[in-house]
Amino acid sequence: MATEKSLAEIAPGEKRILFLTQFDFLKTGNQSFLNTVRGYVEGGFRVVVLTGRPRGDTIHLDPSELPDDIRDHVEIHFFTPLLRILAKAVSGLLGLFRKREASSGQAAGNAAVAASPSLNFGVESRFGNLMEAASLISFLSGGFIKAVWLALTRRVDAVYGYEIYGASLAGVVSAVTRRRPLVTRFQGTVLHPYLAAGDSVWRFPAHATAMTIVRPDLLMMANDGTLGYEVCKMLKCDLDRVRFWMNGVSHDVFPIPGFAPQMWREENQIPADAFLMIVTSRVIGWKRLDRALDLMAAIKELDPNRRWLLTIIGDGEARLGLIEQARQRGLNEDVRFLGWMPHGSINKYLNGCDCLLSLNNVSNLGNPIIEALHIGKIVGTLKDGSTEGVLEPDSNAIVVDPAGFPGNLAKALVRLRDDEPWRRQMQENIAKGRDVMSWSARMGMEVGEVKKLLRRK
Repeated sequence: MATEKSLAEIAPGEKRILFLTQFDFLKTGNQSFLNTVRGYVEGGFRVVVLTGRPRGDTIHLDPSELPDDIRDHVEIHFFTPLLRILAKAVSGLLGLFRKREASSGQAAGNAAVAASPSLNFGVESRFGNLMEAASLISFLSGGFIKAVWLALTRRVDAVYGYEIYGASLAGVVSAVTRRRPLVTRFQGTVLHPYLAAGDSVWRFPAHATAMTIVRPDLLMMANDGTLGYEVCKMLKCDLDRVRFWMNGVSHDVFPIPGFAPQMWREENQIPADAFLMIVTSRVIGWKRLDRALDLMAAIKELDPNRRWLLTIIGDGEARLGLIEQARQRGLNEDVRFLGWMPHGSINKYLNGCDCLLSLNNVSNLGNPIIEALHIGKIVGTLKDGSTEGVLEPDSNAIVVDPAGFPGNLAKALVRLRDDEPWRRQMQENIAKGRDVMSWSARMGMEVGEVKKLLRRK
């Protein structure tokens, strides 16, 4: 099991790294954390994880469920941020305000989001900076003692802060434990549109702390379309210590040799004549899966006599609300919510679908798009600037203006279904640019950088 391991059981000379994070191993959706940890295990490290996420939820792996290749090399510890109970109460209050705002109409909500990349708008924006500051204090105070204890008792060689809260805690731990080498890692950033508009980074206290006060030996910023390198320059980070790389493709995502789509469809009760669109994502607010329902409604209005099927793979806090929305809009027969699914099973859906959809706020250059291109699937997404240089509109993907959504994407998908030469040309263009780095290779580069740090220390 991935539990605590005594010092006597740790191999002499084995390198150890302490991961501090508000995240954990997701069952579905973003696999970056899992693949980052796997990369360090493959690089010869024992990984000690301290997370502030709640125990016993339905979207994270239990330690006993970790993949076989890393289970014996990872130990997971938990702590409770001090303000979690208060945060739940406040979240419930904000939920009531959200319901009131939603009553102003879905169209108005869509227009507001299309006009702004903000994760938080309306009533939340009045309290956002205060809540983020409180969450940061809660995380630091709740995790500090256990983090220092783990760093010392596990004799870790380096400290790794994963995302904003983990990076802030890692900075403190690294400083008080004899300046162990410090690595921070960000999956992307929401900051660019605000900094570009002249806002202070301190509008987001946790982000500001992680990226301006904490000074890591190595800063890993994912190239996910959110202009993270530009943010690093704006915040005057030491660019010699910044690595701006794209994520890799998981080992269990690949074109399946001899894949029989019709047989697979029969096994999964997918009509042979249905045009299958999939979304693979955490089912949370900023992923905007409500847009997928808007799209399906627009398609049915445009092309009511043929079968279209939308499959949403993933779990999260917004799932029940989306299921109810689909019911109220008469989309029960057209939308399936599959919940959590192993990544290997997701690979079959990627191989078997006609199109992958990505309709997020902030950035749409996430792992699902990279994986879809690797397999050779056409992507339908919004033009938000994040996919430039990777997705070419009408060449290797369908990329539409948010202002015309969902009608413009619905028309494009109907054309994709009907225009076989266009569809075939896009697939050929995807195949020409399919050379995507694996997660193993991507993490090999990062682990190599960390080992250089350890040799210098």
